[in-house]
Amino acid sequence: MFFIVVTIRSLAWTLLSVATVLMHVMALISSYWLLGPLSEMQEGEYTIFVSESNTTVIPEEGDVYSVSLGIFTRCQETFYAGGMNDTSCTTYVKRLLDLPSGFWVLMVLLYALGLAIFAVTAVGSILSICKRTLCHKSIFTLSAFVQAVAGLLMLLGIILYPFGWGNDAVKELCRENVQPFLPKGCGVGWSFFLSIGAILLTFICSVLGVQAEFATASDKVEEKVMQDRRIVCVP
Repeated sequence: MFFIVVTIRSLAWTLLSVATVLMHVMALISSYWLLGPLSEMQEGEYTIFVSESNTTVIPEEGDVYSVSLGIFTRCQETFYAGGMNDTSCTTYVKRLLDLPSGFWVLMVLLYALGLAIFAVTAVGSILSICKRTLCHKSIFTLSAFVQAVAGLLMLLGIILYPFGWGNDAVKELCRENVQPFLPKGCGVGWSFFLSIGAILLTFICSVLGVQAEFATASDKVEEKVMQDRRIVCVP
């Protein structure tokens, strides 16, 4: 028989799982993992920028720009003396193996694998509203275990990321002799911290999955199910 069971803990688990997937995707595709220093534009680097009001801005010597580097993309934000700014982003790698560091290749593989697994559990958390078991196993505890595994994979990936800071792309960005875990001349961007926060939420989702199992298997839920209520909502 078809039942819809919703509790505060199961709903929190579902919403947090979906939100965490979106955070991981945003972190992985964004361009703000490393932030380069502000630099003055030199002759030959000038571009013409047309603002939203169709005003043409021709950069002058002394205008500054900053470059940020992501896993796959590179962005340049130019600050003009007139108070306007322009941001342009490009994909600097076409294939995974084109990444400038083997550590980054392994990082992406682990992170993407963990994200794919976690995304499946996020779908499972949505299905858990109307289906509490899968192959005679609780979908909550099964998903919670898989989420913990996904979190470990992504954690290993994010640990590998600073090992690749000695590659040529980072040296060009930071303009100093950078080393693993020492990005001299550069700053760590919000994308890196977003991924760390999303990994922490991944483990929190794993704990919530177990709590959701306890909530949906409570006596209150079973009592309402025995009363043939198709929609069960309990605290």
